[in-house]
Amino acid sequence: MLRTAVLSFASVIGVLALACTSSTTGAGASSSSGGSSGSSGSSCTPNTGNGTSACGSAVCQPTTYCSDSFLSDCKNGCTATNNCGSGQFCDLSNAQQDERGAKVGTCQSCTPSSSSSSGSTSGGACGQYAGAYHFVQAAGSASQCSDLQSQFLGSGAECNFVQTDCKMSQSCGNSGNLQFTIDASNKGQSTTNVTSSQGSGSIVCSYQFEGEGTLKSVTMNCQITGTGGSLNCNYDGTLN
Repeated sequence: MLRTAVLSFASVIGVLALACTSSTTGAGASSSSGGSSGSSGSSCTPNTGNGTSACGSAVCQPTTYCSDSFLSDCKNGCTATNNCGSGQFCDLSNAQQDERGAKVGTCQSCTPSSSSSSGSTSGGACGQYAGAYHFVQAAGSASQCSDLQSQFLGSGAECNFVQTDCKMSQSCGNSGNLQFTIDASNKGQSTTNVTSSQGSGSIVCSYQFEGEGTLKSVTMNCQITGTGGSLNCNYDGTLN
């Protein structure tokens, strides 16, 4: 039975560790030993997959890699671009070596060139989506997400987005600010990691902003991964 433990919330989404045993369904991508190699940072070839990878009996979520398939051990970071979310690449320019000798980098968003960012609503690399959004849980969410909604979004299920150029600052309820950047397609991704005496976990949220004027909206799809299990929590937000 899946059990979730809220450890603390240091930012908008907070930090969650899962202490559980669970079965993982769905087909995962190939493990981190295969697929495309990481970039040195001088060029950017983004991942077009979903960023998951098989790891023994587990499935590593985006921005994690399979450290030990025998132990089904996923760790934060990437050894190849297929460990990253869609539109990201594995930056190995400042790679660190793990205990098994693998070079581990970080997932970064590809920065679009000026020639590819046609149709931007602001004349720059992204649209303008600042404002307060009201969120509701969307299809595809795990049943446990209803119990976690107050930690994710606050009691009012409302989040405020402050935007400077293409940098977003998100605050929900009484939690702090979460920083991320959106690209020319008005997509962004944030990652929150935690390690405590109760376990370790990560929350990776993908954002897609759409619309114009008073009809702006955002989808927020969050993958919560912890010791032994994972959850998908999806939310739809509309501008107040």
